[in-house]
Amino acid sequence: RTLPVLLAILFAALAAVGCGGASDSPDWADVNPTPIGTVGWVPVDCSDRAGELRRMKARMAVEVDAWDGYYSRIAGAEPGDSDFIPYVLPATVGQVIEDFEYGYFHLFNRRPPKKDRERAVYLALRRGEVEYDVRTIVNWESNRCGWRYRPHYFALRLLSEDGRELARATVSYSGQIASYGLTNPDRPYPLLEPEDAERLLAPLGVDEAEGAQLTAVSGPHGRCGRGQPCLVARSGGSIYVIQPSVDGSIWEIPPNASRRTVASFNRQLRREGPNFCCADLESPILSIGFAWAQARRVARLESTSLTVKILANP
Repeated sequence: RTLPVLLAILFAALAAVGCGGASDSPDWADVNPTPIGTVGWVPVDCSDRAGELRRMKARMAVEVDAWDGYYSRIAGAEPGDSDFIPYVLPATVGQVIEDFEYGYFHLFNRRPPKKDRERAVYLALRRGEVEYDVRTIVNWESNRCGWRYRPHYFALRLLSEDGRELARATVSYSGQIASYGLTNPDRPYPLLEPEDAERLLAPLGVDEAEGAQLTAVSGPHGRCGRGQPCLVARSGGSIYVIQPSVDGSIWEIPPNASRRTVASFNRQLRREGPNFCCADLESPILSIGFAWAQARRVARLESTSLTVKILANP
């Protein structure tokens, strides 16, 4: 279950901001103690392919302690260490925001950037004038079961006082900042809500959509990433992946769809390159956790109106 949370906290900026001056940003861990809770579902998890995962570790010659001890190592980091974050494995929305702000200011070495748009965001963060919309993104990408476990991410929308989106970021499962970028006002990317699933799937004859959640899915290049997640849902044994971009799509993974293990997928990827899986929007191969599945495009989705256009011959 995703956790959409919109925090509207405004703070007056009374002190001038220097290169390393104190920040007026609130202690978010205290301001918003909302728990993350249980996070989503995945068709094929790491435990479902335990043998394959063990063989993958062995082939990469990674010691088990080095593979599995990552989170304990960063938990032992102290302020000043390169791996330090305020909250390892953040458990509340406020802790996610604290981790983001810590990583953000270190990204710029606590010095205001020179570019005007980034500088404005930086100073607004220092003054505590940024509002946050925090979403939990379930990770179906192929790195879910990599050398460290990544079951979900957190997507953060940074909003101005009047509700404009300034930037978008992701914080990893560990609590470390994973990505950050200013929002392009000319190419907005909407974030769907789980309750949108039934409305968008209704034109396809789907009466009831279950388990709707925001999800990161590997496949067609850059289409369902962490900061631009897709909405997925189940119905009648099929999985539907809804991607609301400029040329959005709705893909169906039917119950009898062919599946590939991560190992077999990687072998074919090395032989043939990424075009075999990801160039064809009509029948892409999509990640479903620690496996891949053949999908088919059943509709197009216009991002501006979120209007569904059913394909004549899906």
